[in-house]
Amino acid sequence: MAESECLRWVFALTSLRQVLEEEILPALEKLRKERAAYMQWVASSENLDRLRRFCIAHEFTAAKQLQDDSESQMQSLQVRESQYQPIWPSHGAYAIPSTMCASRAMAS
Repeated sequence: MAESECLRWVFALTSLRQVLEEEILPALEKLRKERAAYMQWVASSENLDRLRRFCIAHEFTAAKQLQDDSESQMQSLQVRESQYQPIWPSHGAYAIPSTMCASRAMAS
């Protein structure tokens, strides 16, 4: 009886090894590959999000610089406009400031 019992154990172990090699290990390898692909996708997705945030920050900075430059130009134009004196206030006509006339004469 010991020999038949031993044969049963050998058969059972052989069957388990066969199931392991034919079904479990291939499924496990497939899951490992899928996990690796998923981890790569996650890393790529995070990198894409980081780059998008970087682009948005750059666009914001460029827009802020443009706004600051525009405000500076507006102030400069307002200062220049305040130098003109109205000839006929009711008609909105302006005279050229004498300082500008002198600078034009020197440039000619």
